Amino acid sequence: MTRARDNADLGDSYGALGAGVTGGSGLTALASNVDLSEIHCSTMFDLDTTHTGDAYVSGWSKMDTTGLGGAGSSVTTSGNNFLFPTTGVYKVDSVFKITNVVGNQDNQCNVQTIVSIDAGSTDNHKFMGTVSWNQDPIESGGAYKSVSTSFLVNCSDTTNIVVKVTTASFGSASLAHGDAATPATWISFTRISNHRT
Repeated sequence: MTRARDNADLGDSYGALGAGVTGGSGLTALASNVDLSEIHCSTMFDLDTTHTGDAYVSGWSKMDTTGLGGAGSSVTTSGNNFLFPTTGVYKVDSVFKITNVVGNQDNQCNVQTIVSIDAGSTDNHKFMGTVSWNQDPIESGGAYKSVSTSFLVNCSDTTNIVVKVTTASFGSASLAHGDAATPATWISFTRISNHRT
């Protein structure tokens, strides 16, 4: 008997691992008992209508038309809040197309993607993206810039930990561009692992 056989209980033959070890029927049992949709899931939303002023952003629609969409359980919306379907670590990415109207120029526009730990009552963690116009020339038809944010949320409580988006320093000159046909402002949620303590 070789040293390898002496040091490891690999079943009755070298070519097959015992069930429940790391192979054979043990892997089949694992697959049948784990909901893979809860391990990795992703959802994308686009802003259908243009947003104005300093306020929480609403009017999001799930991107689920042909060729677009997500996988697994979906993040949902309730009022201004994005709700997680299950606990876990999520990567949150957003892009906002900001329009500055001809003849009315704001110096800057801020977009804040917010994590709340009390169901949206408090803006606990803010991730800010800023468009700075300074004295950039505003061409005929207006000027357009994009701002993005990207961060991780460790969701341990699907009732109280939510995400929402707000705008700040938006004067009458500035708009967050919404377009259902051609998404210019969007946010996505991708679950990348189980909740970490």
